[in-house]
Amino acid sequence: MDVWKYYDGKLKYPNLSNHSNEIEIAKANPKWAYLYVKRNGKNKDLEPTIAKNAYYSYWYAKLILNGPFKLGEPTISEYTYYSHLYVKEVLHDRFELGEKAIAKNVEYSYAYAKNILEAPFKLGEPTIAKDAYYSYQYAKEILKGPFKLCEPEIAKDAYYSYQYAIDILEGPFNLGEPAIAKNPYYSFNYAKHILKGEFPLGEPEIAKDAYYSKEYTNVVLKKDFYLDGKLICKYES
Repeated sequence: MDVWKYYDGKLKYPNLSNHSNEIEIAKANPKWAYLYVKRNGKNKDLEPTIAKNAYYSYWYAKLILNGPFKLGEPTISEYTYYSHLYVKEVLHDRFELGEKAIAKNVEYSYAYAKNILEAPFKLGEPTIAKDAYYSYQYAKEILKGPFKLCEPEIAKDAYYSYQYAIDILEGPFNLGEPAIAKNPYYSFNYAKHILKGEFPLGEPEIAKDAYYSKEYTNVVLKKDFYLDGKLICKYES
């Protein structure tokens, strides 16, 4: 028996007085147990040892069992990354035990909702709601409607505020108007496509841009464009 393969720099020699054979030695820690099964295949006696470590539990499930490793799931479920990988690469199905961990990560929460549940993932929504991109995608692809929890975050960004208004609400997004109003492009398009009329909050920025001032005047206002009593652009009928 080659005991040197179990050497990891911490033990000079395995204590052979406590281990009668190679499997007994491998039971000493998850790494040794996994190395044994990686070489020799599935071994029930070593599973309790492997199950103590999330990394080796995941790889045991993926490479050795090619399927679920129930004994290792409680350990896997303690870690966001390994819970995500276990779902994505092994289960391809719901992993309730790991949902609390998955819910801590915005990307994994969204992927879990979209690819696994194909439905809302309530536990992950508070995390998703902290990110404008994933909030918008979640509203569009999962909820297929408003996502109230995310609106304060989306409202910080002109692009996502505009997209949320046009794609999700299909109408005004009052909370996002201050952000939209900081950009002449989104201000003009918000007025044209959402409000279908004037957008006073966005007019100061529109007025700074010759192109959008003209477009706003001729397409939206259809009258002379004044701001604070000053003519910005004359309407061309």
